[in-house]
Amino acid sequence: MAVNIKNVVTKPAASVEFVDLSEQPAKAKIVRQGYDVPAVKLDLKKVDQFVGDLAQIPTSQLPRVVSQAIPPGTKVTAGTVVDLVLAPRTKIPFNVFDGVHLDLATKTLDSIDPLFANAAAKKTLQTYQAADEVPAAEKAALTTAMAGVGITVDETNPNKTFAKAFDSARGGLAFQG
Repeated sequence: MAVNIKNVVTKPAASVEFVDLSEQPAKAKIVRQGYDVPAVKLDLKKVDQFVGDLAQIPTSQLPRVVSQAIPPGTKVTAGTVVDLVLAPRTKIPFNVFDGVHLDLATKTLDSIDPLFANAAAKKTLQTYQAADEVPAAEKAALTTAMAGVGITVDETNPNKTFAKAFDSARGGLAFQG
């Protein structure tokens, strides 16, 4: 293929895009317990029927990624192997978070689902990045909602502050369905 250099438009390096022109699509390499998972040929009509007959699993019961081999946010090239560890929310303890609120230290992520069912509480947790950004009226409402799921806010106890409760709840929200 000939390219007329006079007609080429140059772009700054930051906006260069690469296009894969290979004829074969990329093939996923799936490994379980150190062994390649063999590729199989499926009867797509039977698969569609089988899948159609499956019961839907509620999103809240699907496993969540707890850790991965490459730190989150790291850019990798296509084809890079990334090991993922998944677990159901009912098994993930709150104490995986740094500075967890004392009332949540022995509980699992699903234990405060009723808090997330409260639309106002959930909105407050989603809107503000830090506890000190929460306006007084929303803080009072969220503190009341937290009490309803067993989270006591006590500013005299460094392990039960509103900030710890807020951060712990936001952590749990990140794993919400």
